[in-house]
Formats: sequence, structure tokens, C-alpha cells
Amino acid sequence: MKRNLLLMGAALVCAASLSAQTSLADVNPDNYANYPDGNFVYQFNNEVNPRGLKLAGSVWDNVFPAPKQVALAKGFASMPKLVSVSCDDAAGKCTTMKNAAAYLGERLAANGISTGDAAAKFAIKLSVKPGVAPGDEGYTLTVGKQGIEIVGATASGAFNGVKTLIAAIETAGTKLPCATITDYPDLAHRGLMLDIARNFINFEELKRFIANLAAYKVNVFHLHLSDDESWCLEIPGIPELTQVGAVRECTYVENNSRHMALVYNGYDMKSHLKRTDMYLSRKQYVELVRFAAAKGVKIIPEFDAPGHCHALVVALKARYNKLKDTNPAEAERYRIWDPRDTSKYVSAQYFTDNVVNLALPGTYRFFEKVFDEVLAMHREAGDKLLAFHFGGDEVAHGALEGSPEAQAFMKVNGMKSMHELSEFFVDRMSAYIAMDGVKAAGWQEAATGHSNDFNRRVAPRFGVINTWNTNGNLDVVPNTLANEGYPVVMSNVRNFYFDMAYTPHQDEQGLRWGGWCNEFTAWSALPFNSYYSAREDRWGKPVDLSKVAAGKPALTKRENVVGVQSQIWSETIRSLRMVERYTFPRILGMAERGWNASPAWGEGATDVALFKAEMAKYNLRIGTRELPRLARLGVDFHLNQPGIVVENGKLKANACYPGVEIRYTIDGSDPTSDSRVWKSPVSIGNAKLIKARAYYQGHESVATYLFVK
Repeated sequence: MKRNLLLMGAALVCAASLSAQTSLADVNPDNYANYPDGNFVYQFNNEVNPRGLKLAGSVWDNVFPAPKQVALAKGFASMPKLVSVSCDDAAGKCTTMKNAAAYLGERLAANGISTGDAAAKFAIKLSVKPGVAPGDEGYTLTVGKQGIEIVGATASGAFNGVKTLIAAIETAGTKLPCATITDYPDLAHRGLMLDIARNFINFEELKRFIANLAAYKVNVFHLHLSDDESWCLEIPGIPELTQVGAVRECTYVENNSRHMALVYNGYDMKSHLKRTDMYLSRKQYVELVRFAAAKGVKIIPEFDAPGHCHALVVALKARYNKLKDTNPAEAERYRIWDPRDTSKYVSAQYFTDNVVNLALPGTYRFFEKVFDEVLAMHREAGDKLLAFHFGGDEVAHGALEGSPEAQAFMKVNGMKSMHELSEFFVDRMSAYIAMDGVKAAGWQEAATGHSNDFNRRVAPRFGVINTWNTNGNLDVVPNTLANEGYPVVMSNVRNFYFDMAYTPHQDEQGLRWGGWCNEFTAWSALPFNSYYSAREDRWGKPVDLSKVAAGKPALTKRENVVGVQSQIWSETIRSLRMVERYTFPRILGMAERGWNASPAWGEGATDVALFKAEMAKYNLRIGTRELPRLARLGVDFHLNQPGIVVENGKLKANACYPGVEIRYTIDGSDPTSDSRVWKSPVSIGNAKLIKARAYYQGHESVATYLFVK
């Protein structure tokens, strides 16, 4: 009872923090180094949207992510309403190339261009020529007056060329400058993780989301399928995982379901008294893998262990209780807990029974079964399983210390610490996965604190280590793990945790434990120079870039930094629309840095003037190219606040992008779409509190506050 009361209490605190609005009296700008009041935002908007700045270059230079090299030719290609699309014979037999051609036809059709007539006067040709551009994903895109040719170093490279072409059409129309583009990504892994265990996003919504990510050459969708709150994938032979582990209802006794913490998806509460539909069926997962592959995206499934397993423990205890009297051997098959365990611990999310027992054969039978079934699903979908993610993060201190079975296992195997027991889990799971030619993946905890011998043996089995917690002294983690041989995917909270609020403004949705994260912090990440990736700490205080790397390990194995990845944990998620607002436009910064990992301002990162100049150009591309495109596609996105100041008794305002409408009030009321539009400096009289809100492309910002002294 104590545990369940604690959980319900934590859920209520979380719900309150999400729904309640902080009163104006509680907002003290002095508590924040960069609280976004009118003055701060006005200064910031002047930097990112300076007066007179215009987009430089052609449409090809301003798509996301930006191509490496653009050589303009004379004239324009005016694409007619009918074009032909063809692949050369060798490439045409490749599934990836077929997907690229289908994607091209689908997106052209969405933009009013039909395909399929070989006699059409305007032809788009796809082919493969190894070495045409660096790396496996490189390509050349040649645009002429009579046609377009896309040549990839591989079929994946040609697919990237297709996406560049579509990006240009969807932002600038069908009249395109003739050019030859040579392009390739710097990093192979450009991903986004979505947690659907805390709050569920369904099958159709996931497809829509993946399609929108794919447009920016995001090529990995890391799907977090289990956590303390739920198990979200049907596994044949273990129905309790979804019949119990994915069922939520109002209950203190979790014999046949999970309690409702974090389940309130923003809908009618009555419909959530019991939820039984919060998982993907096997058939849906196979189709999702197939759908993602057709967009050029690989799915990496995650089943977090040995921590974050409360829902799994509940589900398998229900299975055990159902079978123990009639089939005790089968009941024992997947027993992952020690009934005599007296361990006392509290996890980061306040669970006291969320760690599976690493000394039990049932634990390994279970996770090997899950891997085998997921591998079979990917094979059925016709898409190779890129990696299998088994988590490894945030295991509570004290877990398993009171387990007689764990202690006996450790004694027999000569283990002196719980860390050695966790190493056994990492070693065994990664070895099992490797037998089928699949790479293991894990959070940074799975790779930290090991001996050199362990690293030499185990690191090659991994394809991904997500370095997420780099706050404070942990900023050495990415370089340390890369130097030890692990494939590092930079997933830093300060740059890439999209469930953090965009700013410390009290009305912005999202969490703040890791600071805040916006499209600029994502863009400012430096995968090969990670110490310089955060220009402010999580409290908003400036970081001294001239000293930040002093005495810390340099990156000596650059080749082991293999990617960047954004994370969306779903404690605060209530709908797909919220997922989209959390993602766009932040994903543009991540996509840019995954493709172009070494910007000119990044070497040493101390040229502040160059950094700010490039940031303004990046911001202009977002506001004038991508947000209108997203609005046309019906994709939700976040809009930044307007800035407001009072000078000589008159109100001045500015916006983050050109063309933004600013509406304001001077009587302390909240501005709405019916409030006065600011166009030029206006007298405020004796006003003491001014508020303003930005409106653009059918979206609105939170309100900016300014107290007049």
C-alpha cells in the first residue's frame, strides 16, 4: 500500500505541475539567468532576426539539412504537371531504391505532379554509382532544364537526393534553379527517440510522425516500448505483457493492471477509467517497421532493463500467479524477481520495485525471448534489425542488495559488487544479440565504469551508446566512451531532450530538470567538440568556453562518434499534437548538426560573432522556409515569443521571424487574436503591465510579460 500511495502521489504532483498555471505573482525574473521577459526576448530577437537580414544563396542552400556543395548553373527547371521517374536496371532491383522511387512519386503527387508516363518530356532518373560522393549516403543531384538526375553512392544515397529535391519543391515550388549538388552526411546515425510507454501514441499517429521526420533525413526512429508505466508491444506467447502490463485503471492493487499514473491523455477522464488499447500489436509493429523503411528510416526498439521495469514485473507476476498451481515449471520460466528480496531503494521516478533480478535464469530467458520475437518481426517486415536497445539507465542504488538469490549467484561467480552483476547482464545480452548479427544499444550507464578488458571484449558488439546526462562533471562521458571504443550517439539533455521546455517561461510545456532546450541549443551541439555544445548551464548562466575543456579528456577516436539523437520522454505528452510541438522546429537543429557536424564556428567555439551571425541565418531559414511548409502540411509546431520594451514612454516590439503578427495589451489582460496589433512604437500612458503574444502561420506563442517601472 505504501508503494502505491507513493506512486499515486507522484502522479498527482506531476499532473498538477502540468495543468496548473504559475500565477504572475510567483514569477520572479531574478530567479532565472535568462528568464524570457519582454526585455530579454527583445534583445534575443534582435540577435536572431536582425533588421535587414535576407536569405542568401538559392533554395538549394536553404533546405534542411543544408547540402555540402551547391554549384549553380544557368537557368531554371520548370517542372511540368507530368514527369517520368525511372531507375537504372541494377538499382531498380534494390528494395531501398524502389522505396526511394515510390517516395518520390508520392511526394510529387502531393505537390500536384503526376508520374508514370515514360514519354513525359521531363524525366527524373535515379541510379547508383559507388564513389560518386563520400560515404554510403552521399549523392549528386543534377537539375537541368529538361530533367533531373540523382546518383547515389548507394541506394540510400539516392534516397537522400530524392529528399533534397522534395524539400526544395515543398519550400520553393516547382521552378527550381539549375544546379549540381554534391552532398553527404557527416554522421551515420541521425535519430529521434519517442517514449510511448509513459503516454501512448498509437499506430496511425506514429506513421504520421515518422513520415514528417523522414523529410529531414532523420534515418533512425528509436522507439521506447517499455518502462515503469507500461509495456507497449505484443510478444507472442506472453499475453500478460499487454493484457496486464499495458492496461491502466484506477487501482491500488496491481494484480491485473497498472495504476493510472501519467495516463490522462488530455481526453474525457471517464474514457480513461480503464485503458486496454495502449500497445502495438505484433501485426502493427511489423507494418510500422515496413512503413518506416519505405521512408528511409530504421526502427530501433528499446525494452529498458534492468531498471524501469515496474510494468514488466507486474505483468510477469500476474503470469506466475495464473500458472503456479497448474504448471509450476512454466510459471518459473519467466520469473524475474526474488520473492525473498528485502532490498530497499527508490528509483528516479519513485518506484520501489522496478529492477529485474540479474541473477535469475528467468530474466535471461525473458529478454532473449523478446529479442527473438522482435528479430522475427523485422525479418517479416523485410527490414534488417539495425540494433536492439536494452536500456541500462537509472538503476536505483540498493537494488538487489537484499536478494538471497542475487547474493548466492554473485558468490558462486566470484563477484564482489553489484556493478559486476550488471556487467554480467550487459555482457550476456550483448553476446546473445550478436549471435544473430545484430548490434546492441544502450544508454551511457551500460558502457560506463568497466575495465579495459571488458571494453575490448564488449564494445565491438554495440552499435549505439546514447550519452544523455552530460550535465556538470559528466560532460566528459561522450569523449571517454568514444575513446574506450564505444559507438557514441550524442543524445545530450542540454541539446537534444525535446521534452524539456523551450524556455523557462512558466507557461511553456515541458520539463526543466535538465535546463531548457530549443531549436538554437539543438543547432549549437558539436558532436566532435562536445564540451562546447552548451553555452549556458541548466540554470541559464553563461559557460566560459575558454576554460570548459581544461583538464578533461580530448576526443582521440573521432570515428567512434557515430551520430546525434533527440529524445522525447512522454511524462508530459498528451497527444500527437504535443509531440509535434515538442519536435518542430527543434528537430531542424539536430538534423542540421547530424548532417553537418563541424560548422565553421565550432572549432574552439569561441568566435561569438560568427556563431551569432550563423545562428541568425539558420533562424531565418526556419521562419521563412520551414514553418510555412509545416503549416501547409498541417504539422503543429512551437512559435517563439515576441520581445517588448518601453523606451521614452512608447512600446516597441519585435518577433523571432519576419512576417510575425504581434498583438498586445496594456491593461494586464492576456492578449488574444482580437487584441490590438503592434505595428510601430505606441504610447502606453500609465500602464504598469504589458503583455504580448506572437501569431504566425495559424500558431500562437505564450504571452510575454513586461512590468513598467
